[in-house]
Amino acid sequence: MDVKTVKSGHVGISILLFVLLAFNPGSLIPLDQTQIFAIATAVMIFYLWVTEALELPITSLSILIIAPLFGIISFAEAAAPFAHPIIFLFMGGFIVGISFEKWNLHRRIALYLISSIGFQPRRMILSFMLATAFLSMWISNTATTIIMLPIALSIIGLLDGTKENTTESVQTFGKALTLCIAFSATLGGNGTLIGSPPNALLVGYLQNLYSIELTFFDWMLIGVPFTILSFIPTYYLITRIFKTDDLRMESAESFVQNEIKKLGSLSRAERSIIIVLGTAILLLILRMPINQWIGKNLLSDSMIIMAAAISFFIIPADRAKSTRILQWSDTEKMSWGVLLLFGGALSLANMLNKVGLIELLGTSISSLGSLEPLLLLCTILLIVLIITEAIGGTALSSVFLPTSMTIAMAMNIDLLYFVVPITLAANVAYLTPVGTAPNAIVFSKNYVHIKDMAKVGIGIKLISFILLLYFVTWWVELLFT
Repeated sequence: MDVKTVKSGHVGISILLFVLLAFNPGSLIPLDQTQIFAIATAVMIFYLWVTEALELPITSLSILIIAPLFGIISFAEAAAPFAHPIIFLFMGGFIVGISFEKWNLHRRIALYLISSIGFQPRRMILSFMLATAFLSMWISNTATTIIMLPIALSIIGLLDGTKENTTESVQTFGKALTLCIAFSATLGGNGTLIGSPPNALLVGYLQNLYSIELTFFDWMLIGVPFTILSFIPTYYLITRIFKTDDLRMESAESFVQNEIKKLGSLSRAERSIIIVLGTAILLLILRMPINQWIGKNLLSDSMIIMAAAISFFIIPADRAKSTRILQWSDTEKMSWGVLLLFGGALSLANMLNKVGLIELLGTSISSLGSLEPLLLLCTILLIVLIITEAIGGTALSSVFLPTSMTIAMAMNIDLLYFVVPITLAANVAYLTPVGTAPNAIVFSKNYVHIKDMAKVGIGIKLISFILLLYFVTWWVELLFT
């Protein structure tokens, strides 16, 4: 059976689920018809997201048709979340990433980090991890992997062609180097709101459903420590499981130095990008004090990032002012589908909230109030950590986060204590090639097998679980209570 047949089958099942629930045979669901239609819509959308029977953005856009058609909410109400500030925060982040890629600033950062840390095998692995994790905080983990992998493969190829290194030692180093890129791309994405879609999705849900604002800097206070504490054991496991101490790296050093020479000195465009991004980061950190000083809530995270993004279409790339840093045509490579997925997830949550289903779910869950919050969180984390190896973190978060928030509110558990670890857990996929795009990209190069991925991944998974359950919950309570 081919993939198209399987996907068509899933579409058929989703429609069948909608029909069965919408017509409510025997009045099994004791709710009014609008709420029943809303449940049927949510189940169909969740099923399509999880199975990816349709492309995720298409599934998200279908909410705009289904919700008004069955009188659940109006088209305007369904469409409004697609223009939520968090959508523009991520859009701005994407544009910043495109500017890095267009002017090779990402490559310069990576090569300079590799050169400055050193060319012994373990130092090389450390430098690739640091460069990948840093870049992944600001551009997508997929783009980061695509950027870093060719550099790594060139170095591996050079080492393989030297007489002083055995084929076995080069292959072991190849496994370590490519795996460290895949895993660091995932780790770095935890650090900022624009680093990973589930992070931004959580902030959108908090704003939409509970009027709770978690700023860009607030998230960095959570995400960066978690990234660092996950980074250290990841480096340790990779360098211990794949031993590469006997490798000679002279050819790698020569390659990196030659690549740096090819880049030349910083261009005017690169300097401008550094200045704009540095200013934006400073404003993101200081925006609350600035707003207090001004006396009104003038600056927002989305506004700052979008201002940085728009400036790249205005600032000249050279002294002749003949071109700008970015042209609109550069945005063709932007992940527009992710923005539509965000909008659909927020729209669905908004629909469920407006018809009273989130409140109703909270009331029904309140009977579980006797359960220990830590035990409940432990159970949900385990479920998410298992499922995320088969289902993308963004789709998983779209389904799990609204429910988890409702459980937390119903049981009078601090909301951030409960949902921040669950959000981060959706990103913890290290065991399978389908867990994340970086895993899949690295796996496709045939340097690592699933057993190699699992050898390291199982340890990182276990450490991440402990950090999420104990460190992140403690840290969130310390920061926000």
